[in-house]
Amino acid sequence: MNPTRPSPSDKHDLSGTNRRSKSDLFICHAPVLRWTGFLPLGRGSSTETCARKFTSYALTCLAVALLMGNVSYSFVAVSRMLGEVFAQTTSHTPGKLSFTDQGSINKTVNGSWLRTLLYYVPDLTAAARSFIVLAIILYKRNRWTNLQQHTLELVKACFPGDSDIEIRLYRKVKWISMASLVATVLSYLYWTAVSWVDNIRASNLTSLDAEVVFYPIPLSLTLRQYVELDAVLRTFPFILSQQAHLCGVFLVVILSETLTGFHREIAQASVDVTIEKVQRWLRLHVRMLDFVEEVSEMFQLIFLTTYVSDFLNVIGSLAFLLSSELITSDWSYLHYIGTSCIFGVYATTSVVPLIRVHEKGASLPEAAFRLAVMTGKDQNEQMTTPDLSYALLDKALRRFEKSCRHHPLMFTGLNYVHFTRELLFGTWALTVSFLILANELFK
Repeated sequence: MNPTRPSPSDKHDLSGTNRRSKSDLFICHAPVLRWTGFLPLGRGSSTETCARKFTSYALTCLAVALLMGNVSYSFVAVSRMLGEVFAQTTSHTPGKLSFTDQGSINKTVNGSWLRTLLYYVPDLTAAARSFIVLAIILYKRNRWTNLQQHTLELVKACFPGDSDIEIRLYRKVKWISMASLVATVLSYLYWTAVSWVDNIRASNLTSLDAEVVFYPIPLSLTLRQYVELDAVLRTFPFILSQQAHLCGVFLVVILSETLTGFHREIAQASVDVTIEKVQRWLRLHVRMLDFVEEVSEMFQLIFLTTYVSDFLNVIGSLAFLLSSELITSDWSYLHYIGTSCIFGVYATTSVVPLIRVHEKGASLPEAAFRLAVMTGKDQNEQMTTPDLSYALLDKALRRFEKSCRHHPLMFTGLNYVHFTRELLFGTWALTVSFLILANELFK
């Protein structure tokens, strides 16, 4: 029978907690979303309430406009894909734009709708990911302030009276956050630039004033206009969606670091463990469970969407690379190999903190059991008669062990996908299997 989940009596007893705003101190992705309207502005003084409200409304309108623009771009991409998938013959390279004053590439793609679909997978999944993630973060943005405050409270509860550890933790997370911000922006800009160069070179284009025909939609723009729209409606929303995803990931990173400190405290308590200390551990474990639940409420669909989208990008780009004779230039290889590498790294590195939290949480029962055994051994060596205080301590340790065992720390995607090591390895195995199948299918 599962033990009753303890209720922390001091859940909101946070005397001494630093209440000053640290909203952007340790997660550098938040300001980007804050000033594009996807996260709320911080509370200001009463004298600037009207100005802040106006700014907040204006930024919210900007966020909605970006979402609508992203939907429009996705509609164009889907229409182009469906037009080519269901066309009886193809008079141009799948996915390549038709440039009226330069001519288009006249290649038949052997009537392969699957190959055309694979070509469009990276663009379609990236556009879908951008819209879903940004729509979720906009809808749930009012939870962000409380979630960050609870993060500070969790760290304070895990390292009571040790501000040096807190400062080192926040500094570490801040630098990693800054590095990830720069890396994600540069990597995606690289992917966008290479894909554009690949398309333009394949279409023998030499002028930015060439007219672009969006087959099969009766819509035409100059190439310069299309590049500008693509930057605003596809590239910028995707970068924002990546920052929204990383906001959740770095909350999980902080939880992982507190778990490391939790394990260290348990390991060092083998000599002076007390009932009060074990009860504090119980309350801290419940606080971590509550934190996992709160993060999941805001980010679980974002975690799932980005994970699936990134692996679909890897599968689509590599499958098209292996199965198409249209890959004829070095730029094409850079495009598709770069796509698979970038999104493969995205998918793997972003899920690692979630896996670490699960594994560190899963090792808590063993740590508690070892501590109970060592405490019992020390008591038996020092006493010849049973001691009531030891019995109570042993009971508290057993309760802590059962609580950790029956209430694991785990992030899920809509309660169906569990972010564990097995999921990551299984997804990569499925990806390799699909690529082998695609290679054989198109031979």
